[in-house]
Amino acid sequence: MMSYEMMRAGLSCAFFIESRDVRRFDSHNSRKNLWKEGAAIGNKDQTEMMQDDLWRPLHTFVEQLKNTEVGKTGDSLFDHTNIVLTSEFGRSIHGNVDGILSKTIGEAEKDAEIAGQDISAHWQVTSCAFLGGNVKGNSQYGRIGEKTLMAIPILPDGSLDPAYDALTGELKPGASQHPQSFVPNHGDIYATALALSDIDPQGRGKNDRPALKFIAKG
Repeated sequence: MMSYEMMRAGLSCAFFIESRDVRRFDSHNSRKNLWKEGAAIGNKDQTEMMQDDLWRPLHTFVEQLKNTEVGKTGDSLFDHTNIVLTSEFGRSIHGNVDGILSKTIGEAEKDAEIAGQDISAHWQVTSCAFLGGNVKGNSQYGRIGEKTLMAIPILPDGSLDPAYDALTGELKPGASQHPQSFVPNHGDIYATALALSDIDPQGRGKNDRPALKFIAKG
């Protein structure tokens, strides 16, 4: 709520807010912790923890912004705020055992190294959410293929590339990716956040990605 109080008092206009205990969610579990006696047990259910650390605080923050008027304009702070909710995911895990198996060490040492590998760190796909007065609400763009587990490319208007099966994520037989379709990355998110704040992202830093225009209200 410190961010809200500073915004209400007009003391600052931009904040980077991170979970107070990132490691609780980003568990980086090793192979030995995800299996027990040869059976997969997986990661612990983190739903309630994420409710406490992210969703409930976010709901409270947004509610406060919506219920706080900016001067006597009739606008709320939320009308003049952009929130970008994202993660630093989007990079692959490392669980290849070939390098360990080829080492000239004992089998017990190999087993220990394999069991200690961090295999739940990250995946190549991430997601992002925008909230704010300039954002087109109640909309979702892109999705993950249930078979490929990879992002399905989207067109410049935000719709899925029709060359891909919207359920499996696979290219349809005989189809080719649309020449204008793409998978957004962190550069697109950065540019979009600036554009939503009426800042032209062109030439801002080293990022050369354009804003996702379909995120903004028409």
